[in-house]
This record gives sequence, C-alpha cells and structure tokens, in this order.
Amino acid sequence: MPSAELKAKVAWITGGGSGIGLAGAKELAAAGAHVVISGHTQRTNDSALAELKKIGSAEAILLEVSNQKAVAAVAADIEKRHGRIDILVTSAGTNISGPRRSLKAMSTEGWDEVVRINQDGLFYCCYAVLPGMRARKNGLIINISSWAGRYASALTGVAYNATKRAVIAISESINMEECMNGIRATSILPGEVATPIMEKRPVPPSAEERGFPTLDRWVLNPHGAGGGLRQGDPVRSHDAGAQLRQRNGDRADLEPLLPRRPRNPEELGTDHVFPVTDGNRGLSLFLRVCLPFLAGYFVAYIYRSVNAVIGPDLVREFGLSAGALGLLSGIYFFAFAVFQLPLGVLLDRYGPRRVNASLLLVAAGGAIWFTFADSTLELTLARAVMGLGVSAGLMAALSAFALWYPAERLATMNGVAFASGMLGAIAASVPLEFVLRSLSWREVFHGMVALNVAVCLVLFFVVPERLGAGRTSALGVQLREFAAVARDPAFWRVALCIGSSQLAAVSLSTLWVATWLRDVAGYSQAQVAQSLLLFSVVMIGGYLGFGRVADRRVRGGRSTLPLLAGG
Repeated sequence: MPSAELKAKVAWITGGGSGIGLAGAKELAAAGAHVVISGHTQRTNDSALAELKKIGSAEAILLEVSNQKAVAAVAADIEKRHGRIDILVTSAGTNISGPRRSLKAMSTEGWDEVVRINQDGLFYCCYAVLPGMRARKNGLIINISSWAGRYASALTGVAYNATKRAVIAISESINMEECMNGIRATSILPGEVATPIMEKRPVPPSAEERGFPTLDRWVLNPHGAGGGLRQGDPVRSHDAGAQLRQRNGDRADLEPLLPRRPRNPEELGTDHVFPVTDGNRGLSLFLRVCLPFLAGYFVAYIYRSVNAVIGPDLVREFGLSAGALGLLSGIYFFAFAVFQLPLGVLLDRYGPRRVNASLLLVAAGGAIWFTFADSTLELTLARAVMGLGVSAGLMAALSAFALWYPAERLATMNGVAFASGMLGAIAASVPLEFVLRSLSWREVFHGMVALNVAVCLVLFFVVPERLGAGRTSALGVQLREFAAVARDPAFWRVALCIGSSQLAAVSLSTLWVATWLRDVAGYSQAQVAQSLLLFSVVMIGGYLGFGRVADRRVRGGRSTLPLLAGG
C-alpha cells in the first residue's frame, strides 16, 4: 500500500539493478516513491526496471559510480527533471574476486578498484545530492555498509573491510555537519545476504547453502547486522569463532567500565596522576574520566537530597512552616531547571570538564552561604545558588561519556551515572542521620563543601581534555540548532515521557516521601532515613538493569521504547 509520507518523493538507488539495491527499490516503489535506479550494466538495469514498473513509478540510468563527473551529471539530471532528490540509497559495491583478497595475495590494482567503488563512488553520490537537500532543508541518505565494516573479517578481505568501515564514518560525518539542515544519514550493516557479490567469493556458496533452489533467484536473507551469523551460514565455521573472540576477548570497548581506547591515545597523556600504558589504558580512562564525573553527580545528589533528613533541624532552628520547607527544596530545582538551556550551550562550547568544575565551585559557594545563613531568605537564596551550581552534574557526565565511550555502551554508562547519583541519595539517608547524632547540620555541610572542592580540583587537574570537546560555532548557530530540536515532535514525545517519570521520582525522593512518612505515618527520623535508603537501592538496581538491557536491545537492532513504556 502506498505511503502518504513517500508519495511524490524521489528516491535514487545506486546499485539498484540487483541485490540489496533492487530489494530497496521495490519497497520504495511499492510505498509510492518515484524510484531512479542506476547500475553499470544495461542488462541488469533493464531486468530490474521491468520488475519495478510492475510495482510503481521507476526509471533506470547507466552509471559508473567511480566516475565523479558522471555521478554529478546524473544527480543534476534527476534534480532538473524531477525537481528534487529526497532519498539516496548507496548500494553499489564490489569486492576482489576469488582468492586474492588477503594482504599476501592481493594487488594494489584490486585495492584501488574496491576503494573507487565502495568508498569514492559512495562519497561522490552523497556529495552530489547534499546541495539540493540543504536547499530544501530535508533529505535522507541510506548508505549500505556491511557487518564487516564493524567487525573485520578475513573472508571479506582488507579492502572490503576498510571501505565498509569508511561508509560508517561518512554517514556519521554527514549527521554531524548536516543535521541542522534537516538531512539524516544512516549506515545499514547487513550480515549474510544472498546477492550476486557472493559469486566473487573464493568459494561461492551453493544454492543449498544460501537456502534457495536456484542461483538465478536473488532475494534478501531475513537477517542483518542485528542478527549476526546463523547456524546455517556458509561462513560460520570460518568466521564465527574469530568474530566471537573479537567481540568478547579482543574488544575491551564493548564492556561498560573498560571502554575503547581513545581515537588519539595521546589524549590521555603520560605524565599525569595515572600513567597510561597499553595494559592499563581502559582502567586509566575509567579512573580519570568516568570516576570524576560520577563523583560530581554524587555530590550533586547529596545536595539535592539532604533536606529530607535535615528538614526537622531547619524547622526547629528557623521556625519554618511546611510551605517554607517545600519552597526551600523547590527553589533548588527551579534554579537547576532554568539553567539547563544555557548549560547546553556552555557544554557544547567549552566541554563538560571545565563547565562542571566551574559550576561545582558555585555550588560550594552556595553551600558555604547556606551554613552561615541567619534567615529564611538567606537559606532560600543559598539553596538556589546550590541548584545552579550542580545543574551540570548529570549532563556533564552524559556529555563526557558521549565523547569518550562507544555508542553501544552509552545506555549502560548513563545507567551507571544515575546509579552514582542514587549513591549520593543513600549517603544522605542512613549515613547522614547517623552522623547528625554527633555533628550539627552546619558541620555536616562543611564536610560536603570539602568533598565538593576536592571533586572540582580533580576535574580541573586530573581529567584530560577531550579533543573536540568544545566547539567554535557561533552562538547564533547554536541557538538555531536549539530551535530545530524544539520543533521536532519526536523530541517532545520522548521529553514528556522522561519528564513525567522524573517529576515523580525526584519530588518523592527528595522531600515529599520523607515528610509524609514523618508527619502522616509517624516515622522517626531514623526510620525515615532507612526508608529513603531502601528507595535509593531499588532505584540503583533499576538504573543499572535498564541501562544494560537497553544496550543489548540496541545491539540486537530492537527498539528501547518498550523499556520506557514498561518503566
């Protein structure tokens, strides 16, 4: 059934005469798009076009994607005749034939041919359609990479592995530079697919191995990057063991607390507190990047949760009403929330290390003011300053993880960050109540300030600066990017879901549960602290568990929205 979203859209598919390109062209034609396929032989073009015209609107063009001038001419011709190219699918690809794929057996001519088609040809096509997409502020580019682009394989060979990994980098670069122009790019990483390129293997698989009765029937196998190798795959015995060893033994970056090496190993330096060697780089990254940011959010959560336990002391000393005590906690979150948008600009421009360290000093100043306050007004203003100061605690950690950790582990690392915050909430429950038996709340705040300053010093002097952590884009560009995000309906759908859950969790855990247990249920201060401790422990389990499950679903190609709905 034609799709209203694709009706009247123009889709250009390179390598559309067979295999994945033809399968994609059929789907787009069936959905209502006008399909333009390009291929390098007249026979495959004619055969594919005959199939496509039975489905929808289509045309075919002869093209060698390795010829940059020819690519530019075809793109200009499509734009001239149809006024647009809405979708580009780059499916043209090749590999070295026969047993000449290994470094020992291959020739430089074989390397050059693969690079010209898989890498250069793909880039030429993307480059040719970008101006028109920019002008229309809309466009979708689908680049066909390969499972070998993510996990190199001896079977596919060095030239194919390298060029298919380059496809991923090209897609990511397009997204980084063109997202503000409404252009999206994605890389698809198929696994075993029964296409004509299999005929170039050293030992082409038989029809039985491919699961089809004859070799003249080319269709997609129903598994791709998310499915990996299946029991019946012809290359399983040769390649599965190597990929499993690579995924589990040789790729420390796929474990949550032993991340990948930085793209530039020198960024960690060799003359700081934790010297870096090949053997301890993952541990050093955890100690020098992950742990300091977790400590910052730990401190922020202590400040956030402390009123739930010291509330009775504040009521006795300052004669606060229930409303005044609520305002004292609410003003903290008000300052915290108001500063989030400016905070985003600062994090983008100056990076999470400097921004978080500087703002935590502001929080320390607010905490000192809080301890010397003589009136309710001073307490309230000091709490607002504290809220402003810790506003980067979580977002700086998430930004740092995005800079230093691989995307397939971000959900787990974000869960670890939230769990560190709940450890701060735990510290502000039973341990704090125990300490308050010996020290006054003001003395406790002095200790919190000392910890706060220590974290600032670590962020300033121990955490390395990630290359690319800051940016030099004009402020006006950043504000336009904010506006583009604010207009995105998908953002608002996710934001409302997350906001509603956070509203409940934060308001309950920071003051309201404690007040209800004390004033309605008749709990003692020690019992309130114990209940808050249990609340925090359960939250930690949820953060770590959901983060781990989310990463697994992403690696399996499944949506994480069911987790959000279930939570």
